[in-house]
Amino acid sequence: MTRRFISTALVSSLVLTSVTSVPAQADEEDVLKALLVGAVIAGIANALDDDDDEASADPAPVDPVDPPVIATDVPPPILIDPSVLTPVPLLPILPVTHSTDILDVPQTWTADFDAGSVGAGDDADIWFEADNGTRYLHPRNGAKISVGDRSNRGYAGCSTARYSSTRVQAHAVPVGSYVCMKTSEGRVSQFRVNDYTDASPMTMRVGYTTWR
Repeated sequence: MTRRFISTALVSSLVLTSVTSVPAQADEEDVLKALLVGAVIAGIANALDDDDDEASADPAPVDPVDPPVIATDVPPPILIDPSVLTPVPLLPILPVTHSTDILDVPQTWTADFDAGSVGAGDDADIWFEADNGTRYLHPRNGAKISVGDRSNRGYAGCSTARYSSTRVQAHAVPVGSYVCMKTSEGRVSQFRVNDYTDASPMTMRVGYTTWR
């Protein structure tokens, strides 16, 4: 408002000065020009004053924000005594059979329990050895043997058996004995001595299963 008042007063003074200072011989056209200039200056002053009024106007009211709601009725956590819990037994991992068969192994021959073959040479796991009239079960090519108590230990028992690469006399493994093997390829295996033939040379019949 102050700027508008000052601007209006200034314009009026300029117009008045222009009119009164015009020579007597000036015509009406000069007077009109002076009045037009004054009107333009007054319009500019009014526009500037309107901008000041808008800038100084009070800001629009802002709606208040409600405070967050905090739940007060949350139940306390339930504590369970571990001693009353019933443990869930873990299911055993079932072994997967890699190879199973019945093999007739002649004296001085070898057997491969990975491939299920006789006379396997460098891949053999056991050698039915004869040395000065004594027969042995001799692990070959890194394979190992575990006689144990000669019971049917299966995959679980043979997996934890104690193995040796030392040869075992055949009379220590009579018919009906179960023997664990760790094959030359690292698999767990078990065979059962089904029979020793009386023929010469002797043949050992075994039924085996090798797991992956």
